[in-house]
Amino acid sequence: MSPDNMGLLGAPNQSLLFPPICPPVDPAPPGASMEADIADLLRSLGPAQTAKPASAPEVDQHTGPSKLVGRGSDAQHYRSDGLLRVEVFTKAGVEAAAAAASVLEKDLKERQLHELHLLAEHGTSRPLSWVRAIYKKKLELLLRRQPNFREVVEGAVRPAMVIRAAGGIARQPPILLVGPPGTGKTHFARALAAMLGVPMGVVDMSTASTCADLTGLSTKWGNGAPGLLFRLLAHGIGSPPHADPVILVDELDKAIGMRQQMDPVGSLYTVLESGTAATFQDESLPGLKIDARYVRWILCCNSVDGIPEALLSRCLTFQVPELSVEERRNIYRQMFMQAVSDCRLYTFDANMPAAAVEACLEIGTREFKNRCQVAIGRAVADGRVEVLPEDFRSIKVEPQTRMGFIR
Repeated sequence: MSPDNMGLLGAPNQSLLFPPICPPVDPAPPGASMEADIADLLRSLGPAQTAKPASAPEVDQHTGPSKLVGRGSDAQHYRSDGLLRVEVFTKAGVEAAAAAASVLEKDLKERQLHELHLLAEHGTSRPLSWVRAIYKKKLELLLRRQPNFREVVEGAVRPAMVIRAAGGIARQPPILLVGPPGTGKTHFARALAAMLGVPMGVVDMSTASTCADLTGLSTKWGNGAPGLLFRLLAHGIGSPPHADPVILVDELDKAIGMRQQMDPVGSLYTVLESGTAATFQDESLPGLKIDARYVRWILCCNSVDGIPEALLSRCLTFQVPELSVEERRNIYRQMFMQAVSDCRLYTFDANMPAAAVEACLEIGTREFKNRCQVAIGRAVADGRVEVLPEDFRSIKVEPQTRMGFIR
């Protein structure tokens, strides 16, 4: 599959990368067989490559760069398929994490080894998103659909892509989007991930009580498990894993100032800083260092009031203007098309009728997203392959009088 064709709905064909793993003939504990599978996959990768200092690689128009670049532990290398790959994990780190998991209780051990097995199936390196000359057209298309994000694209997204298209290496700086609900912040993050063909994860800080959702929970706890950052880099979550997935940290301001035992914002200081992100460790996987420098961070809030300066200094901050009526129309049409795609109804009409769009203009983007699936379901229930304006109307349930004895 060409990286240009890898969208949010893509899935890798693992049979093309590694031979299928057959269960052992002799009965053996599940954890033991999983450890053997991980060891076999790591052996299939061969010895780790040593980085060689090199000048800027010569770029072939068709196959792309093929020389090693980088120095020491900061090594990246090009493959013959033209994709720049980053050694996000190391064989030694995976083996150390597997050894640590092998002494855990059965259920926890199996969960941890399963995560490592998924990692090993993809090897230790991950590609960066494929940036080609066509990126200019893709960015312009993105801006036509969401013109209120032009400053964001020109100030943070495009510069990194220009460097990558020229054969260099660039990390998109963390972005902080500030604006009221309904300006399309979440939709922009999803559209960017889809354009790049990389997986995306969301952390809702309004409901987070700890940093475990993002950076994992220690196996000292019975429900210890890796966090979102590891899982995105290890196996992609619904899309082939890349070294630069998009992570949306939503409702950041809701978590500021909350008196909690474990500050959910605290982990951001490490992962947003390039130097410390290069050696990130998930709380549940001791010994496994992860190169998370190239993750594309998009943080969202309604106001920067109360957000620590130390956090603001790690991001490029952009004020997102309100949507015009025409911009809202365009975004709702796109959101409806995505909703139809998510439902996998390939014969359903993904074009939202103009009358339905007009009927939804007063609805906020979050509520509209929820109503899309409801509208599609109502149409299908009526035997239709297109929605009508009335499908988007909410059903008001009148409170019923409770039955019981009157005292």
